[in-house]
Amino acid sequence: MNYYQFTILNILLIFFSCEKNTQQIYNQSDVITIDSTKNNRNILIIGIDGYRSDVMQELISPFLFDLTRHDNTYYNLEHITEEITYSGPNWSSILTGVHTNKHNVTNNNFDNDRYNYFPPFFNYIEKANNNINTYSIVNWTPINTYILSDFVDYSPELSINDSIVYEMTKNLILNSDTLDSDVIFIHFDEPDGAGHNYGFSPSIEEYTNTINRIDFYSNSLYNIIEEKRQNGEDWLFIVIS
Repeated sequence: MNYYQFTILNILLIFFSCEKNTQQIYNQSDVITIDSTKNNRNILIIGIDGYRSDVMQELISPFLFDLTRHDNTYYNLEHITEEITYSGPNWSSILTGVHTNKHNVTNNNFDNDRYNYFPPFFNYIEKANNNINTYSIVNWTPINTYILSDFVDYSPELSINDSIVYEMTKNLILNSDTLDSDVIFIHFDEPDGAGHNYGFSPSIEEYTNTINRIDFYSNSLYNIIEEKRQNGEDWLFIVIS
């Protein structure tokens, strides 16, 4: 994950909290109120590893570029990262909503994590309503193995490429009424791989071609969701790098 200069599209579900007394955090209980009128909703969260904001251009990622210009889209280019720019610490922060000093992941080995104290957001969804079906489909398998396996209904740990992530997600959304895929998190990793192999720059063809392919996948999934919306389904579409 390359975060030295840029990140993109901060997730709406994640809020970095102010420092609090650790003992108070550990002892407090969660009180969750459910709005029964909002139970029948769906969410797709697309995580893109290695997607820098300088490739948010019409010629490179036309769909995501156009999406940021919609009036009903929240768009944020704050480049907030952890000081340690490995994937483990940063995806832990994205998925838990707290910094490294709380979740305690400082490398890709996930040694001494504190997910039992600072769990991923899926934990709170399941607490609010355990009938909600949650999915995590990722290219970089440590996300499921270490971060999400204890908190998500379906989190395969097999190694798959981005095209398979896309196909599995497309199937989930197309059949969301029968599979009850209420909250879906997916992770594309190939832009990060292309960046590390060839360079992270809008002038490098190998990198931008990979970004363009992920943009196509995102566009396709969004179009399926739009059709679902036309049929009365309520979907939230989120992208985070």
